[in-house]
Amino acid sequence: MPVVPQRYGQRQVSTNPLPGARRSASDTALALGAGVEMERARTAETIANVAGGFASMAANEYSDMVRKERAAADNTALLEAKNKLARFQQDELWGDKGVFSRTGRDSFDAPETSTQRFNERASEIEASLTTQEQRDRFNEMRNAEGLSFETTVRRYVRGEIDKFSKEQHDGALTNARNQAIQSASLPGHSPTERMEGVNDNLVFGIAEIRRYGKDKGTAKELVESQIEAFRSNVHDGVISGFISNGEVDAAEQYFEEAEAQLLPEARERVAKALEEGVRRDKVHKVVDEIVQRGGSLEEQREAVKASTDGKVRDEALQLIEHEWSVRETQRRVRHEGVLLGAKQIIDRTGDWRNIPAADWASFDVGESGSLKNYAEAMAKGKAIETDTNSLYYLINLATSGDPAMRTAFTNINMMEYVDKLDKDDLEQMMRLQGSTRTTMSEADRARLSSLGNQNQIINGALLGMGIDPSPAQPGTKGFDAGAAERANQFRASVRQAIQRFEQRADIKREATDEDVQTIVDHLRAQVATERTGGIAGFFGSDRPRFAFEGTGPMIVWDIARVPHTERLKIEDSLRRDKKPISNEAILLLFNQGLARTTNRDIHLTPPKRE
Repeated sequence: MPVVPQRYGQRQVSTNPLPGARRSASDTALALGAGVEMERARTAETIANVAGGFASMAANEYSDMVRKERAAADNTALLEAKNKLARFQQDELWGDKGVFSRTGRDSFDAPETSTQRFNERASEIEASLTTQEQRDRFNEMRNAEGLSFETTVRRYVRGEIDKFSKEQHDGALTNARNQAIQSASLPGHSPTERMEGVNDNLVFGIAEIRRYGKDKGTAKELVESQIEAFRSNVHDGVISGFISNGEVDAAEQYFEEAEAQLLPEARERVAKALEEGVRRDKVHKVVDEIVQRGGSLEEQREAVKASTDGKVRDEALQLIEHEWSVRETQRRVRHEGVLLGAKQIIDRTGDWRNIPAADWASFDVGESGSLKNYAEAMAKGKAIETDTNSLYYLINLATSGDPAMRTAFTNINMMEYVDKLDKDDLEQMMRLQGSTRTTMSEADRARLSSLGNQNQIINGALLGMGIDPSPAQPGTKGFDAGAAERANQFRASVRQAIQRFEQRADIKREATDEDVQTIVDHLRAQVATERTGGIAGFFGSDRPRFAFEGTGPMIVWDIARVPHTERLKIEDSLRRDKKPISNEAILLLFNQGLARTTNRDIHLTPPKRE
């Protein structure tokens, strides 16, 4: 320990305690000699006062905090309750089975049932609240929401009641009108009884209009206007019903009595309809009388012209022709049925003599001749082969752009071709003809379209070869047997080639239009030139010979004679196979296809001369 140097010698330090130090400039209890305990008591009091202030402040803050927490809890609980009630209202109004999904009579009890469910749900929500403050505030909100909810439901239901009431009112008027019209034409009732029914329904309708108008507070002028419209509508319907039923005299009499009660527009319309009805009635009377007298169509037409004039004559002529057409159609159908029955007898017995004499007497020469030829072929066990000329004649009719030719196909007697078409072709033509007489199926429509396309392909090829596709028929002016034979031969070759194509193991399907085009291109290819006419090869003329003509191998050596469409196909095929395109390659592939089409061998040895 360092020692402080002392100028006047060693310092002396007392070890006795010092008296208490003074704490202020003024006199204190201790300075005056009071005990230390008194001072301590005062100090403790001061400290206690300070602590009490702090405690009071803490208590107030705690109380405020508790109050705020309780308010927040109440508000949150109330918001949750409000959301629950809102969700209930949304489901109750807009749900799949909500109020707004119910219409008409089904909605009538909604105010009571929905309000009851609202109260039940609100009570459940209220029971979930934990304080009286929450329940009191929720009840205030519940009352306001409940009133708004019930008002919404009642307004909607009131609209539904109004609509339902209007529907029932309109339905009652419609039924009254219809029953009045029906009453006017009730079978087995006297004219007086009929009119009583009309009047009863008319009175009911008028009374209903007045009742509905009173319930809805409709203005009297509007009610009277509705009554006038209803009355006019009923009279209009009754007169129209008379005209439709051919009771023109009754219509005229009713119009005279009810004309004043018809509205101007209805009066004008009914007058025109009555005029038209009177004219039609006269037309039918004239036609019925003439038809009953019988005669040919021309004789009946002349009778109409002699007995009427003006519009009545024109309509009577149209009706005569229509009636004749209907009778002819009925006669044709009956006759075709007899012919079909005759064919079935031959199929079953093999002898046309088993056909009833009365039926046989109804057949014309062509029909009886066809049936005899068919019976003879059946007796010999020989299947009927299709005559190509006959088949394509029918196809030309069926696919023609001329409506008259299509009509001829519709009306033609297919039994006249029983000895000219094989079983499949005859059935196909009969089916297509039947389709043209009714609503054609999609399958038959597609088949007829395909036949038409293929026939155009064939006709176009014939024209390209200089052959008339529609040569004159035997016995007609301009008939050329050679030209007809070439056309028939080409069609037969195409048909046979199509059949072979469809029977190929790698095909086994019907030939498409594109397939037919390829077949036609093969068969119309020129393979040679031959001299016709003349003497010993002189003074004749050269004529091209095509692949469908003659026998033996048919080879095309000139690239120029390969049809353009077929050449393009072959070139595409060579490109796909990545093979060189040359005239030799094209000729080889074309002649291979020609050999398949004609079912002949191919020998690619060029001739010395063509």
